[in-house]
Amino acid sequence: MKRRDLRSTADSAVGVVGPRLIELHAQEQALIRGLHEVVANRANVRVNERLGKITLAELEKSGPSIRSGTLGQHGIVTLLDAQRFRNQLERFPGIGSVTASRIRSIITRIATVTPEDSRFYSDPSSWNENDHAFVLILMQLERLRDAKSKSDAIRRANELRTIGSLLKEKTGVIAFLSRSNREEAERLYGKLSETASSNSQVNLASELDRLIEIASPSKSKVIANHEIVHEWRAKSATLLALAETILAEKHSQSDLGGNSDVNPAIQAIGSPSLLPSTLQARIRSFELKLSGFKRQLRGYQSFGARFALCAEGVILGDEMGLGKTMQSLAVAHHIAQENPKARILVIAPVSILENWRREAVDATDLRTYLLYGQGRDARARAWEREGGIAMTSYQTLRRLSLDSGLVIDLTIVDEAHKIKNEEALQTQAAYECLARSRIRILLTGTPMENRTKEFMFLLWLANQSLGNELSRQFGDGSTAHFQATKFRKAVALGYLRRNQVDVLQELPELLLMNEMTTLSSAEIVEYRQSLREGHHAAPRQSVSIGLGPSSSKMERLQELLEGYAEQCEKVLVFSSFLRVLDTVVEVAEGRVFRLDGKIPTTQRQRVVDEFTAVPGFAVLVMQIEVGGVGLNIQAASAIVIVEPQWKPSTEWQAIGRAYRMGQTRRVMVHRLLATDTIDERIEERLQSKVRIFNAIVRPSALVDEMEEATETETETKALTEIIAEERRRLEG
Repeated sequence: MKRRDLRSTADSAVGVVGPRLIELHAQEQALIRGLHEVVANRANVRVNERLGKITLAELEKSGPSIRSGTLGQHGIVTLLDAQRFRNQLERFPGIGSVTASRIRSIITRIATVTPEDSRFYSDPSSWNENDHAFVLILMQLERLRDAKSKSDAIRRANELRTIGSLLKEKTGVIAFLSRSNREEAERLYGKLSETASSNSQVNLASELDRLIEIASPSKSKVIANHEIVHEWRAKSATLLALAETILAEKHSQSDLGGNSDVNPAIQAIGSPSLLPSTLQARIRSFELKLSGFKRQLRGYQSFGARFALCAEGVILGDEMGLGKTMQSLAVAHHIAQENPKARILVIAPVSILENWRREAVDATDLRTYLLYGQGRDARARAWEREGGIAMTSYQTLRRLSLDSGLVIDLTIVDEAHKIKNEEALQTQAAYECLARSRIRILLTGTPMENRTKEFMFLLWLANQSLGNELSRQFGDGSTAHFQATKFRKAVALGYLRRNQVDVLQELPELLLMNEMTTLSSAEIVEYRQSLREGHHAAPRQSVSIGLGPSSSKMERLQELLEGYAEQCEKVLVFSSFLRVLDTVVEVAEGRVFRLDGKIPTTQRQRVVDEFTAVPGFAVLVMQIEVGGVGLNIQAASAIVIVEPQWKPSTEWQAIGRAYRMGQTRRVMVHRLLATDTIDERIEERLQSKVRIFNAIVRPSALVDEMEEATETETETKALTEIIAEERRRLEG
């Protein structure tokens, strides 16, 4: 074939795809530059907003004269106006150097940039145009990257361009004199012809044009702010994770969620900053294989997954709402990339197995098996042969028949505090699976809530060598508080915990309000009678529903619900008692959904889905032990806890159902407390437990309080004492 014809073919192929690839890349880079610009301008926009809201006249009312009337005649009404003429103020008639200096001093003070000015707020109600622009660019980038991941146009175009470029190289005037180059040119021509028929070139060009249109803000339709907010509420977690990836913020602890400058003596147990520097470096350099993973990980989530893979046996104790499930699925995906037939086992309460299945399907392409109910053994055999991710409950695990020689690549134990009792049958069943697993991950939000001994046992289940070393150094844990700093550093090798405040700075505001109610005289009579009954639940229910819907707490609840109905917001209401839930349903009326122990565990996610799907106001009434674990309900922005709970973590878990990654509204938490009753007595004990928990798990200087971490006071014993004290107080 003639050299000229070969070069013409190469030029034609390259000419179709080359300019389009260049334009697509340029448009994507323009979006990325735009994202950097809006982030860089965020603080200045906030400062200008602040200056624009303050008028000179308002300042003059509460301070010395700044000649606001004179400046107003020249169009200088706000501090922002004055900022624009900051260095020319003396040029205006009647404005002397003293007044100008006074105004400049005020501007300097108010225009000082604070960390809050640079923060992005997840709640759209506080957004300005800069925030809308930030989310709009992220939406465009997310759509572009999603389209690119589903199309092979870029791969095909690059292949054509590469072959065409090589063909042009082999058909140069001098190069074509070589026989080997002529033969190679013929071969390349054949390959080019196979991949670049006229029809396929037209289709490829059209597909590239479609991607360019998605990437081009000027070619896309104008998107209104309300559309931006709507998409944000649906995809906030994905968009923020994408922003983290693109902006590539490399703060020293950004992915850890800790502070390396904090004295180890006051650093939180589980803080990643307590890890040895060599292990931190290894984790950072570890290549997490996420090709094909369908979710975008936040930086701290990527660190958590890499930590689990490097340590091979860990407890992920991140605060609720930080995505422990997604970090675990990232580990599972990585393992499956290395071995397509890898076996991953998830052990979890039956109530959240469906949530695990959904998350696995949404994030990975792993085959999923629910080893629960009829046919579970057959599905177990298929999982053993083909690999994938199998999910089973604690109860089923005890009866599940697995091959005795089976090797499991990864075992994930969710709500792992359920196996803290060494003697329990479900603990022994879980241990058998963990012992045959190459990598082990235990998930629990509050492993240090009770005794150190139980926490050390959980660590031993995750990582036997670390557990044995802890036992050698600290015995059964009862004296760990005497070596607090050493204990924190030792457990850091297998325990990772980040708090929301450290890593989710974009989370909207969380407001907790104690709604104090006063019992009526009739309610007091009922309350006194309940104390004489001697049953722990009686007085606690009496102060909530002693007079049914007419009780003071229920009247306050009704007021709250009426307010949220007017605002079209969804509400979660938690109580420990079924009788209280009955009354709450009666008070709430209308769009009320209920979730308690009577609802089959397999149907609980469906109830949440139906509640979420209702437009506007709705109420989900839940038994706190059922609804406070494992469910994600970001659709709600208000939470009511009818009575104080004995364990701090019980309330935190309930709040964490709505206040978690992906929440885009301010969350209000109302705790209903009856004054001068058992509520206040429990609250006194609860606050003491909160201080202890903060001393152990969160960063705190109260290291001396670690001694109290070994407390053995039981709820039953404490409530018996509280009821006796209340009876003596009221009858004395």
